[in-house]
Amino acid sequence: MNADQPSRDDQLHRGDSALLVLALGLAFGWMVILGFALSTPEKLTVFAVGSMVATASLLAGLFFGFLFGIPRTLQKSEDENVPAGKAEGADNGCSSYRPNTNLEQISDWLTKILVGAGLTQINSIRQWVNDLGAGLAPGFGGRQEGSGFAIAILITYAVAGFLIGYLWTRLHLAGAMQRADVVGLKRAIDEIREKGDLDAKAVSLTIKQLNPSTDNAGPTQQELNEAIKGASRPTRTQIFYLAQTARSENWYEPRTKAKMERTMAVFNALIACDTDDEFHRNHAELGFALKDQRVPDWARAEAELSKAIQLRGDPIENGWRIYEFNRAVCRIELDENFSQSKKSNAENRKRILDDLQIAHTEDFLRPIISDDRVVQEWLRLNEVGPQEFS
Repeated sequence: MNADQPSRDDQLHRGDSALLVLALGLAFGWMVILGFALSTPEKLTVFAVGSMVATASLLAGLFFGFLFGIPRTLQKSEDENVPAGKAEGADNGCSSYRPNTNLEQISDWLTKILVGAGLTQINSIRQWVNDLGAGLAPGFGGRQEGSGFAIAILITYAVAGFLIGYLWTRLHLAGAMQRADVVGLKRAIDEIREKGDLDAKAVSLTIKQLNPSTDNAGPTQQELNEAIKGASRPTRTQIFYLAQTARSENWYEPRTKAKMERTMAVFNALIACDTDDEFHRNHAELGFALKDQRVPDWARAEAELSKAIQLRGDPIENGWRIYEFNRAVCRIELDENFSQSKKSNAENRKRILDDLQIAHTEDFLRPIISDDRVVQEWLRLNEVGPQEFS
């Protein structure tokens, strides 16, 4: 800013001084109304009417002054060839608003209208003002000068109100809007920073759970639940795939099953966060891990796979028919008759066979069913032939 240009504080000081002068002028005007009322027989009535007319004119002026003075967001410069960052006020980073130009536009429009309408319209306006003064005259004691006094009040307080509303809006509203923007932006930045910290903590604890060091056994289930609950949705998805990869890569070999078992805490935490039951894969992955751990928990695995199947919906339409295959294995292992090399009862036979028939409709599952020792033994004991899969 050049040395000869007034600072923002100077502009505010001068504007506030002008507002003070206008306010004093309004106070003086009320004293004039009081003096006029005292000169009439109906003093209180005339003063009340004069005060109400002045107040109404003032409020109307304030409203239009505020309307014309409202700043608008500085989105682009007047010249489309000038980059937005070079627009007035944008290069110093001090203001994202500029004065509203409606007053100038309306002034220009009114000038053109008056020139086009001619002197006949001016006479009509004069007549309208005279009629308004005549209508208000009875409230000012009914005297001849009451009409002129009423018109003077209307014009004086309307103009003063307009100037006060316009000046106050220009001087203070833009700054208030900027401060509100800054506070809102700071709050949003703080929330983003806080969310980023929560996401980082959730990923860090997940990695510690999946890859514990010798001096750190990893987080507790409660710590993991709270950390993942506070994470964002994309971060939870990332955490799911970290755990899913660790499970799928370590479930088969006995020497790596311990690492696979550590994924169950992560899936439990993801399920705890999924209060709306949106994601069937969390339950399915936990069911796989419970089934394939060193000491299988067939009952819990069957329950988690059943929950996954329920959330997934129709197997033909939505896929993931591997759920039914794994649930069938769990149900076979839970069948006491199978452990005694006997046929299953009618209810268990139907439940297991239904799952296997659904799984058999998936091409890649057919060879898996053919190679699975447990499934083939159950089919043999229950005398299930190929025709029952067709």
